[in-house]
Amino acid sequence: MGTVELCRLRVGSLSGLGAEAECLAVNQKESIPGGLRCSSKSNSSFVKASSGLRAALFDKQTAQRTRCLCEKHRGAPLGLTNWAYLAAAGVQVCRFSRGIVSSTGSYSSGPRLRSALRVSAPESPASTVEIVPNDKTIPASSIELRQEDEKIQRLREWLLQLGWDDCGLAVFGGGVGGYAAYAKEEGVEEGDEIVRVPEPALMTVETAARCPLLGPLILAHGLTPWQALSAHLLCERACGDSFWAPYVSALPSESDMEWAHPLLWATEERREWLEGSPTLGVLENRLEQCRSDWEALEQAGVSAALADEFGRDVVTEASVRWAAAILLSRSFSLDLDLDRDGPRLALVPWADLLNHSSEATGASCLVFDDETRVATLRAHTDYSAGQQVFDSYGPGLSPGQLFLDYGFVDWENVPVLVELPASVLGKVKGKANRSLLRRVGLPQESTLFTLSPSGLDDTLLAWTRAAVATPAELAAAGWTPKNCGPRAAARALASFAEPVGRRNELQALLLLIRACDEQLKGYPTDPPGSDNGQRDTDVSDSSPRLVAKRTAEQLQALEQRAITGARKWLLRQLRVAKKEPESESEVE
Repeated sequence: MGTVELCRLRVGSLSGLGAEAECLAVNQKESIPGGLRCSSKSNSSFVKASSGLRAALFDKQTAQRTRCLCEKHRGAPLGLTNWAYLAAAGVQVCRFSRGIVSSTGSYSSGPRLRSALRVSAPESPASTVEIVPNDKTIPASSIELRQEDEKIQRLREWLLQLGWDDCGLAVFGGGVGGYAAYAKEEGVEEGDEIVRVPEPALMTVETAARCPLLGPLILAHGLTPWQALSAHLLCERACGDSFWAPYVSALPSESDMEWAHPLLWATEERREWLEGSPTLGVLENRLEQCRSDWEALEQAGVSAALADEFGRDVVTEASVRWAAAILLSRSFSLDLDLDRDGPRLALVPWADLLNHSSEATGASCLVFDDETRVATLRAHTDYSAGQQVFDSYGPGLSPGQLFLDYGFVDWENVPVLVELPASVLGKVKGKANRSLLRRVGLPQESTLFTLSPSGLDDTLLAWTRAAVATPAELAAAGWTPKNCGPRAAARALASFAEPVGRRNELQALLLLIRACDEQLKGYPTDPPGSDNGQRDTDVSDSSPRLVAKRTAEQLQALEQRAITGARKWLLRQLRVAKKEPESESEVE
């Protein structure tokens, strides 16, 4: 049978800890959900983000059970056991929504940038009230009197020509503090459309390919979607007077983003503020990816072509980092063409002006209607006149994800999670163990796992049990030299969802506890944010650099809280495995 979309469904771990984690398609037949994900730069099958199950069904029995699973788990975690059934039956499980992959490496891309800076914007002459972009409310009596700045007015006029509707929103702010959207006099009700942007306003790989200057180079040199859109963005910024000028001129400049996005932080501050954090390694990898993309644009002749056209260097390492920060923080991955697999990277003017709220649900994420060819977003709650209107950058985003993609940490509402590389567990020694983990698409060198104070999900525990399993335990799970195909791998990993023996369980738990200990040792002895990250939380009068430093402090405090909590949970599990009573410190 052909590939069919059965339903829209979140795929995650049985415990729910990884409900919004990533999936990796392996050999076009199976993928892994939950608290593990593959971060391999070389694997172009990896797509980050959520919401969508597509299955290649091979027989009626598989189809029937798959539909039952989809109905049962609609909008909820699928679970390792059910995933393993689908994979073992030859069902291709992929997840779609936000994210983009470069063939030379992946950036974990999200909807849009919202600056962490809460700096008061300059007051316009017509204003009677000071606007702080991230404040939640403007006096209702002032909302109709306040004027949007010139850049937003120009953007509004341009979008109106394309059939756009502001859906009752006004936008204020700008500069270092960033923009924010507010409900106009009539307010907004839950479920109302708050964003409606027609397709002609979208910047995509297709619009980049239609550019006379860039199109031939993109096609001739096989630039990735990420590289093509980066070049498109830099070209339009340099032009200054083009179809896209009203949008590009409203984007934050490199100076605006100098401390608002970690990709643009100075090297010394980056390494000092993130010392000991696993996020530093991810950030350094992203910077290396920026350098690789810059070199690819150089080799493709994009740098020379734009320099000749505009009489100055347009494509530099710094400008490519700026473009990457814009795409990471403002881009969407949308299903623009249902006839093609996977979402497509797009910049969506006006939609990228809304700020994130962790309270917003998946219902407040941008979607593209294939029939109307319009991108829309709906309100997750009611807003009265003057209230700031929020959307969701993605449900359940971790502190690290918010920080790396958007440059801020939602201290009050974000789930306390941290991602660690599986390499902290030490090398997987057994050849058969390594073969199994590679077969399911989660080799140790490129696998990340998630910890939280409430524990570990069953996917991570299954991975670790498989990593330390003896040959006899692997054989009992159905993984042998003669039975080592993708379906056998799926069944084998699923069998490790539950303890397979006392020795295996103790070894797996001890390995994870040691990994937590080693990670905690890596943080500074007097860690930044040692007061739980809440020091000087009112940053409205702070410099952008100081706000960036405090953001790093909050990130490290949340990471250490997650690792410490996970360690306590593991110690309790160890006591159970040893059949020993809990100590008072572990109970606490």
